[in-house]
Amino acid sequence: MRNRSLAGLTAIGHPVVIVAALLLGFNAAIAQRLWPSWLTGKLGDVAWLIVAPLTCLALLELVGPLGRRLGVAVILGVGVAYALIKAWSPANAWVIDAFRSLGFPAKLVLDPTDLLALPALGLAVWIWLRASAETLGESRQRGLPALALAALALIADSPAPLILGETCLEARDGRIYGYTQSEEYAYFQRGPQRVWLNVYVSADGGATWSVEKPDADARTAEFQCSPATWPLTAPEADGSSVELYFVAGRGIYASSDFGETLRIEQPLSNALSALVDPASGYVVVAAGDDGIYVRSPIGVWTEITETAR
Repeated sequence: MRNRSLAGLTAIGHPVVIVAALLLGFNAAIAQRLWPSWLTGKLGDVAWLIVAPLTCLALLELVGPLGRRLGVAVILGVGVAYALIKAWSPANAWVIDAFRSLGFPAKLVLDPTDLLALPALGLAVWIWLRASAETLGESRQRGLPALALAALALIADSPAPLILGETCLEARDGRIYGYTQSEEYAYFQRGPQRVWLNVYVSADGGATWSVEKPDADARTAEFQCSPATWPLTAPEADGSSVELYFVAGRGIYASSDFGETLRIEQPLSNALSALVDPASGYVVVAAGDDGIYVRSPIGVWTEITETAR
């Protein structure tokens, strides 16, 4: 007579689940960081939908036995929760906030295309029903090690660092510094840690730039970021000046009559930090994912991030 109380360990020890756990861990720790793409994202979702519900069942059965139908209901419940979090923005925001309040990062990007991975639940259901109906000694023996592997894979499947782009400009010691910012998450840490990845440096008021890599101590240092306060007054080469205005999602506009008439000068989605160098007359804007943009006194805008890398 079969021992239903160990069906969860039998299921988690199934070779398909072990392969899925290995794939999930490799995908999260290596593949998605080195080769981020639609494919690695969807492979991670498929593996997660096999590993996560069966891990839940194995843990629940350590407390008490589950019937076959209740196990299927748990698996389908995980699928429903996954679908809501991936396709419904209120559910997505609520769950992310709940996890972060507990100090756990959650890789729960709102992306309805991730629902393409839901058929993987069918494989999880099949493995559970087979484990519930049979006594598989070999699978049961590797159940606890497989459960540990699955748990580690799920923990590894935490968010990769979120690259915020060029977010900060600082004028210091006769130089202009532009910082590329990243958010990195750690378990049991409330909120992300912000670190600096690249530092762009100009010693001539914004005309030319070089790139540096911060050392370990500088990566988490605080800087006096210049706020993006609009309008900015930009000197012109002929001794006059123009007012620059930023419209979110559209770009930077110039006006010679204090905003009565505006003309677009540089399309930009963001303007997170901005400053004007009084000596050179260059205007520098840190635009997040768009990079760092520089306006010369003759009104020409240049994107410097790619050339500095």
